[in-house]
Amino acid sequence: MSAPRLWLRASLALLSSIAVACAEGVGIEGGGFAEGGNEPSGNSSQGAANEGGNASQGASDEGGAGEGGFGEGGAGPACDGGLTDCDGDCVDLETNPAHCGSCPNDCPATLANTVATCETATCGVACTAGFADCNNDLGLADSNGCEVDTAVDTCSVTFVYTGAMQSFTVPGGTNAIQFSVAGAQGGSSFVSNTNYGGLVSGTLSVSPGNVLNIYVGGQPVGTTGGFNGGGLGETAGTGGGGASDIRLNGTALTDRVVVGGGGGGGGFWATESAEVVGGQGGGLAGTAGLRVPNNPGGQGGTQTGSGTGTCIDLDVSSMAGGVGFGGSPAGQGCGCDGYGGGGGYWGGAGSGNCRGGGGGSGFTAASASGVVHTVGGAPPGNGSITITVL
Repeated sequence: MSAPRLWLRASLALLSSIAVACAEGVGIEGGGFAEGGNEPSGNSSQGAANEGGNASQGASDEGGAGEGGFGEGGAGPACDGGLTDCDGDCVDLETNPAHCGSCPNDCPATLANTVATCETATCGVACTAGFADCNNDLGLADSNGCEVDTAVDTCSVTFVYTGAMQSFTVPGGTNAIQFSVAGAQGGSSFVSNTNYGGLVSGTLSVSPGNVLNIYVGGQPVGTTGGFNGGGLGETAGTGGGGASDIRLNGTALTDRVVVGGGGGGGGFWATESAEVVGGQGGGLAGTAGLRVPNNPGGQGGTQTGSGTGTCIDLDVSSMAGGVGFGGSPAGQGCGCDGYGGGGGYWGGAGSGNCRGGGGGSGFTAASASGVVHTVGGAPPGNGSITITVL
């Protein structure tokens, strides 16, 4: 055989042996070639790769990527359910105080007896369990934190009339509060008028972070109805007093959990030298207004309705109030002086013909216990609400 042919046959045999070695030598440290090979790394056509190699099938070991896994130095974990990978941990950026809105973003808690919170990706603070923010100033720049140790001191806050909504946030570790809610007196133009608001007290189940929106009723001057539902008066009459109420986590009338009814408008009819008696606030029901000795005016509100009033005729339905507001004779041509009904769970009815408006009713939700209603039990003047943390 000629030399060129011998050389060609030897070369083909050598190439064949190298191919076999490459096919069988997978998993060798440093790549797909056997130890002592000339290449520092390589790719295997089957099986799994070892250090420094890449696998075309199966899982990888240290440093290599295979189907479904990561090795040392690879990418972080795959986070499910809207979570985000922060330094190897899957966290909720909406609620995690250490990664609030982004990672990292550590919410501070520098005020006394507070812990950091994160709600809807916004940092905040809450009271440490056993402490309370009795002066309700956590959201203010000059806050003194959660200043009261509830194991030692009583946390009690009294809200007075301002003509606007106020609020109280239930502190951490608090599951119940005591309340005392007093409705406002109806309008009064005679020293002997006793058309006081209703008073209701008891205990209310709450949760930390609940927002109690506070509406303190106002006693009106003249024919204007009192803040929070007092009905309008007319001519020389007076308006009804506003109810006082607590609304849980909302501002709608349907969010009310405690209501003290307002008194109906009262006064004096100089022509007949007769007192006009405004009804008192409830209570489960307010009392009716009248003109002495016994001339019926507006009926009191109840748990289910407002009642009727007098406008020339008795039992006129247009004098009725409604859910949260007292009725009014204004603009209805009743004659004589008109008096507004008190605000309440249901407002009292108004009345014309110089007869007093009815008082509004009180109310407590099913989450309240130990409830005591006192018709006309509020002090004279504007209403008030006192909350005591238990």
